[in-house]
Amino acid sequence: MRVLRFAVAGVALAGILSGCGSRPVGDLNAGECFDFSEPTGEVTAVSVVECAKPHDAEVFARFEVALESFDTDAVAATADDQCLAAIEPYVGSPYGAADFYYRAFMPGADGWENGARTVVCFFVPNEGTLTGSVKKSDA
Repeated sequence: MRVLRFAVAGVALAGILSGCGSRPVGDLNAGECFDFSEPTGEVTAVSVVECAKPHDAEVFARFEVALESFDTDAVAATADDQCLAAIEPYVGSPYGAADFYYRAFMPGADGWENGARTVVCFFVPNEGTLTGSVKKSDA
């Protein structure tokens, strides 16, 4: 898994209509789809889109990290464990049976220092884009 770090979680943006538009990654929820460019650094926001349209990724889980202090490896291991455990209940089939892989946004050191604890797990297609939701698709 490639884990992507984000700096700030829990910041709401005004003017988001019908669940679409730019959204901080820490505010994404399971079932939301989004587009983003391949990040080269920290990712703080993505463009939320309707899942029925082609999109780059779909959120399948989010959770709060319950660690006493920040440690990159510990946060990444927790993200990996929690994301893997959430795949089959969301999709309806084991992880290895799908044409997509998962990634996660997680807080980096700066985000952690500012109170970010949210990990967001999402699917990315092996090639191209996704169209429609993968939820309960038995993909």
